[in-house]
Amino acid sequence: ISNKVFLRTDVSAIFLDEDQTLHNRIIVDTANYNKNETFVLCHGILNQRTNFIFSAKNIFTYGTKASQQIKNYSNDHQPKIHEIGTPRLDGLKRLKASDSRRKIQRDFSIPADKKIILFLLGDLFFDKIFYTNRLKEDTQMVIYKTAKKLIDMIKRNESLFLIIKLKDDGKEKSFVSDTYNIGESDRIKVTGAYDIDYLVKGCDVIINTVTTVSYHGLVAQKPVIRVKPKIDNSLWEFINTGAEEAVEI
Repeated sequence: ISNKVFLRTDVSAIFLDEDQTLHNRIIVDTANYNKNETFVLCHGILNQRTNFIFSAKNIFTYGTKASQQIKNYSNDHQPKIHEIGTPRLDGLKRLKASDSRRKIQRDFSIPADKKIILFLLGDLFFDKIFYTNRLKEDTQMVIYKTAKKLIDMIKRNESLFLIIKLKDDGKEKSFVSDTYNIGESDRIKVTGAYDIDYLVKGCDVIINTVTTVSYHGLVAQKPVIRVKPKIDNSLWEFINTGAEEAVEI
């Protein structure tokens, strides 16, 4: 984005989804330089390998632990922190588990006697420059190993049904099929566009690696298992809580 954009009189503020990436950091710093108001939503994913310093003037967090982590950074810049909770999950709160289960059973042709495992792959496209070392090859390998182990388990246990959730149905679906040989069968379905709220509310257990689905699981009162890489990515709000079970493979 050109610096000229921020000099326009009709641009007074920007709102971004985190400024931890190099691309977003440049946008935030440029807006700050031109005295624009800057707002960033922090999901609270803590990487043990890198100490990120938030440069936005205003940061929205889901809860108090993420807010405290930002306050603890040893830098001169102290942003305004706004704890907003999880408004994006309001729709999930209104859904009935029984209705959601029947819906996904119908849409994915799942027999009523099957236990439904929801596995969220997270972001599979690891651009090292864009992510500034936030997502590494070991994390990507954990995603792949977890998917393969789950698929093998489904093949051995006919009482289980696996739904693999991607971010979209386009290039990601082709990517996991061509690169990892992860495809569909009678008890394995891969989807991107399907509403995550229905999947969470209607499943029996949630498994993930680097995602924020633990927030969904907490609201829906579903067990969450997070498979962690050697260098762990933790969700600030769930450290030292029972909201998710972290395991290593």
